[in-house]
Amino acid sequence: MPPKEETTQITIGGKTITQVAELSAVPEVDAVDGTMAEAAQQLTDALVAFGRAFADSMRPVVDAIVDTFRNIADAFWNTWPKYEDEIIHSVATPRQWHLYKHGRPRVRKKWRNQLIKKAIKAQRGGEKI
Repeated sequence: MPPKEETTQITIGGKTITQVAELSAVPEVDAVDGTMAEAAQQLTDALVAFGRAFADSMRPVVDAIVDTFRNIADAFWNTWPKYEDEIIHSVATPRQWHLYKHGRPRVRKKWRNQLIKKAIKAQRGGEKI
């Protein structure tokens, strides 16, 4: 039986990934003429070949998923400082905002942490954190 080819296409974020897999004929296991150990070895070889073919066909899909999550994480970390300032500004008094923006690094960190806790508390409706 000649090998067949199967083409799979996936589109993620406008990028099309095409994978061509060669499907071989199913190996024949002859348990009548050979020993059981030979049949088990043939079956093991067939399963290993299937596993390799499956891994090769899934690699582009997994790479695309990993790239997508990397892009999501990059977008989050690039935009978080803007949102953090907006959140803090919504709960800070003018004096707290000034100390948060213009203090020494240790003072800025202290005010940022206090104001984030205040924003979380306000968002929860005044619950204790």
